[in-house]
Order: sequence, then structure tokens, then C-alpha cells
Amino acid sequence: MLVLFLYLTNEAMPTGFYRQPYWLWGAAFVVFLWSLRIWGLSHRGKLDADPVAFAIRDRASIALGWLSPASSCCRSEGGDGFRSERRQS
Repeated sequence: MLVLFLYLTNEAMPTGFYRQPYWLWGAAFVVFLWSLRIWGLSHRGKLDADPVAFAIRDRASIALGWLSPASSCCRSEGGDGFRSERRQS
């Protein structure tokens, strides 16, 4: 999670690699929410030994998993999100 936040602030925003890098913050926020959920459940003793197997069966984790790609679909500009250089004839 920290690596994702550092990438967004130091690499994705200043370099201009993405046309609209702000939609990546939605994915980072979803990862943050999922991490808080897993951490809270493990603190209360409600998490199995394997968090990946739990995430596959847990409905809230599945919903958060679908929110991450949905945040990229809700961009205002069409296209693939990467800066595309097209030649003008």
C-alpha cells in the first residue's frame, strides 16, 4: 500500500505517464479499505489463517475487489488511461 502511494505521488503524477492519473487514487483507496478490513478482522480473531482464501469467500472483499476496476471505468475521458502518442498525417 505504501509503495502504491509513493508511486502515485512521485512517479505517476509528475512524469505524465498517464493522461489522467487521478483515477489511480480510487484503486489505492480501495486497497487501503481492504487492508483495514482484513486488519480489523484479524484483530478480532475472525480471520482464517489464509487472508487470500478468506478474501475469495468474503462478500465485502469481493465487492471491494470490483470497486478497484470500477474506479478506472468512471473516468471522464475515454481511452485506455495511458498517454498515447498518435502521429498526425
